[in-house]
Amino acid sequence: EYLNEKYGANFIIQECLEQSDAMSYFNPTSVNTLRLTVYRSVKTNECHIPSAIIRIGANGSLVDNAHAGGGYVGINVKDGTLCKRVLNQYGESKTEFNGIDFTKEHQIPNWDKVIEFAKYIGNCIPHHRLLALDIMVDKSGTPRLIEFNCDSYSMWLFQFTSGPAFGEYTDEIIKYCENNMEKAQKMVLQRLISNPCLRVVHAFLLPSWLKALSWPMPLRCGG
Repeated sequence: EYLNEKYGANFIIQECLEQSDAMSYFNPTSVNTLRLTVYRSVKTNECHIPSAIIRIGANGSLVDNAHAGGGYVGINVKDGTLCKRVLNQYGESKTEFNGIDFTKEHQIPNWDKVIEFAKYIGNCIPHHRLLALDIMVDKSGTPRLIEFNCDSYSMWLFQFTSGPAFGEYTDEIIKYCENNMEKAQKMVLQRLISNPCLRVVHAFLLPSWLKALSWPMPLRCGG
């Protein structure tokens, strides 16, 4: 009755999730999420995880994102161990956060399940080859999807912590994007023209918009 009065018919009720004790260790007041890059290869069509981080909320914070004062740490995608430094939104690093010494070894629980789950999600979204998944690990140790990002996904988070966001697939992706950039630009242009909200955009703005497109755009447009 309260929801009907406050929101009418426009609301969604979602399951309340509680993170595992191992993830709560980093900060108990926020759900500390794992962000994984999922790349479906243009050569083999198989999903790969080239990079990953954990986002950690500051003590007392309800959210874990860096712009709200949280930190993030790179993850070794092979075994789930954490890197030895925590970064803020400006790329400044330190070895201690929330009273935790990150020079000591820390590992994400059930990392093999997280990787398997991320690849499964990647295969469920066939129209995009490049995704960023936000995953939490629940009380039973099961990975759960919070959201997926198919447009901007803060590539800098991975670059600050692990180097190239696409890891060993960087050259493969660059070559594909170079070969398909013109096609992607045409698709974006068609989208702009067909959108009633953007028909008022002056023609002289379009070339600058297309030029400013980031180079992974062909991966976001599918194919």
